[in-house]
Amino acid sequence: NRVTGESIDIKPRVSEALRWNWDAPLIISKYDSKKLYFAANKVFVSTNRGDKWDLISGDLSRNIDRNELPVMGKVWGLETVAKNKSTSIYGNITYLVEGMKGELVAGTDDGYIYRTSDDGNNWKLIGNGNYPGTQNWKYKAENKAGKMVEYEVFPYISSLQVTESGRIYAVLDNHKQGDFASHLVY
Repeated sequence: NRVTGESIDIKPRVSEALRWNWDAPLIISKYDSKKLYFAANKVFVSTNRGDKWDLISGDLSRNIDRNELPVMGKVWGLETVAKNKSTSIYGNITYLVEGMKGELVAGTDDGYIYRTSDDGNNWKLIGNGNYPGTQNWKYKAENKAGKMVEYEVFPYISSLQVTESGRIYAVLDNHKQGDFASHLVY
């Protein structure tokens, strides 16, 4: 409330643990201003400005446990300094966009792109992380035995756009590997 300064938390409340991005996608439908979409590793919809939320997708990520991923050639324990304070929770939706009425497209931080054309009743994987120009995206590190090992790096979907014709453009991010170039796929 701009006059009183009162605010309410509209984040979906569920009993299961969800993986939220630090800037989790929240969008207002361009077809109904009371309809909101919010995404963690799953997508929610509210038809009453966030008072009540309905789950409209399953887990759209690869569901990889980030605590099992090597960083600097090592899998670090939960006691690692700032591991759960300043690092991203992996395996969540990073971008959500509405296309035509009933159509949503979701992109994840682990390379997946999903589309629904029926208000979330059915989701189809349309991008599996194997995009042109990303075949060499690898994280290289030295393991304890002094050998160089490679780990696959999945593209981070940092932006999506749906055109009126239904074509989807995705911006891929690889900054965590020191690659600051622009990567656009459709």
